[in-house]
Amino acid sequence: MGAGIREYATESFAQIDVVSLLDNKKVKDYFENNPITGLGRFIDVKHPGDIKKIVQSDLVFLLASRDINLAIVDELMLLPRKCVVVAFTPDQYCDELREAATTYIVTKENAKALHWYIKALVENIALPSLVGLDFADVHHLFLTNRTMKVKKYKGKLDHPAALAKAIKNDFKRLHDFLFLLHGSPQLTLDFLNDVAGTLCNAKYNGIWAARIDENVRGLELAFFAGGL
Repeated sequence: MGAGIREYATESFAQIDVVSLLDNKKVKDYFENNPITGLGRFIDVKHPGDIKKIVQSDLVFLLASRDINLAIVDELMLLPRKCVVVAFTPDQYCDELREAATTYIVTKENAKALHWYIKALVENIALPSLVGLDFADVHHLFLTNRTMKVKKYKGKLDHPAALAKAIKNDFKRLHDFLFLLHGSPQLTLDFLNDVAGTLCNAKYNGIWAARIDENVRGLELAFFAGGL
């Protein structure tokens, strides 16, 4: 195992990694202390040559700061086309990084929140789920959306309409979206159908998945919205 790389057990056929350009020990420690089933590696990139560690990756979640080494961006531009790079950045600040990333997500959220988005997506692929998620669908979603937004929701299992309304109020313009729901053992397909039926229509092209999570009360939902 190389320096700055944490190996995780993976149950997904796809190689999914997290790459950090943040040079932030708290971020690294949080990901290492809260393993995500199905995630391949956490790679702490400090030099342009470190990018070579992800040439075999299928999907990379890139955590970027405002200060970025453009030599690293140049190496990202050379990655194989099969490697989908989803960049989480705190501001719309770096045109070069926009060009290097497959999908560009502007968010000021902290390491814990970013970990949640990645966990919700990866574990819905890797683990048995109430409604499973196919890597091919995720791959296509990121390939076809150059910019996306993310948001986390919490809700109650007896109010599906309220959850759907909150999402539609926050995202007036939607084209493609992915919502990933973790719910308590009381979560049912009827609840999911009520929410999905409201959002998935001729206007909205949505992918959705859900897992039962014993550690969740009610529900938590990660929402990725594209076409904005």
